[in-house]
Amino acid sequence: MAHGDDNPSTDYCTDEMTSNTAPSPNVVSDNFSSAQSWYCFDRVITREYYKNSTANKWVKFNFGSGITKLVNKYAIVSNRTSNSRWPASIQLQGSNDDSDWTTLDTRTGVAFPGQQVWTSYFTFENSTAYQYYRMNFAYVPTTSELAITQIKLVEVEIAPPTSDITLPLFQLAI
Repeated sequence: MAHGDDNPSTDYCTDEMTSNTAPSPNVVSDNFSSAQSWYCFDRVITREYYKNSTANKWVKFNFGSGITKLVNKYAIVSNRTSNSRWPASIQLQGSNDDSDWTTLDTRTGVAFPGQQVWTSYFTFENSTAYQYYRMNFAYVPTTSELAITQIKLVEVEIAPPTSDITLPLFQLAI
């Protein structure tokens, strides 16, 4: 379920965000109307998305009108050495209209990795591509704070079909 990653800039199917609305057509938002929600997708390991509230938190990525991605893996990246800001539970949802959400994966009792710059990957079954992905974080029991360095959404890689094809050999007569 979880393992370290020496290069946290790999595996992304999202663009490298430079604001909540750039690069276009991508849009990142959260339930606090935060100007910093794009930090979750900026690929800068020394910066983090931080919220101090007892309310549950969510961060949403919109690929843009008509653009969908088939995600079956995600990761949460931490640059913390303390578990006081690590989420107690994580839920990933997908939507194509930003109102009807399908829960794709739920993790409870998520253990803090205990190391600085650590990536925890989570894999799940999914056969539907979505325009919107929303990551819900439950209230952190030890504090009201949440700190996430990066969220990685990983798109399904579809291997080309393989089959054994036997072609007949032809002999040319000269």
